Order: sequence, then C-alpha cells, then structure tokens
Amino acid sequence: MSYRLKQILLRHRLPLVLLLAAPLTVLLPQWGIVNPYIELVLKYIGINIILTVSLNLINGYMGEFSVGHAGFMAIGAYGCALLSLHLIPRELGPALFPLSLIGGGVAAGIAG
Repeated sequence: MSYRLKQILLRHRLPLVLLLAAPLTVLLPQWGIVNPYIELVLKYIGINIILTVSLNLINGYMGEFSVGHAGFMAIGAYGCALLSLHLIPRELGPALFPLSLIGGGVAAGIAG
C-alpha cells in the first residue's frame, strides 16, 4: 500500500467506517440478527445524536439559543412517519424508506 493511500485512509477513517456501517444498521434487523429491543434503543440513540449535533451547532458554534430546530425535526419526523405508514406498502418499506426521509425533509422545509 502506498504512502499516499495510507494518508487518505487515515484522514478519512470515520467517514469510511460510517459508510460501511450504515448498511449493516439496516440489514441486521431485517435478517433478524439484532434483538428488537436493542434495535429500538439504537434508533433512539441515533435520533438523539442528530438532535445533539444540531444543538451543538446552533448553541455552541453560533452562540444563539434557538429551539426551532427541534420543532423542524419534529415536523420532519411526523411527515416521514405519515409517508412510511400510510403511503408506502409494508413490503416495500425498507427499500423506499429514503423516499420517506426526503418527504419528511421537504415537509420540514415547507414549514420553515
């Protein structure tokens, strides 16, 4: 392995790990390897990480206190849930979930 390739891999290690781990978080529960309770806890952890990073960005770096991002996150989650539960058939749910995420983001964007 060349020196340049080693430097690139060391510099971009976290994005590469996340890129490889993201499909596993979707596939392991589908295959029944992960306990449903552990899956639920991991989902809550992921949601709280997203909320914490957004709070850190607004309050920590910008110095502004705003809770509007929590409202937009709630609107986006509600829109995503509506699309996932009522408009997408259950059999196609895992395949079309990114479409629901985009719809939730559009709903939050329209509200904001």
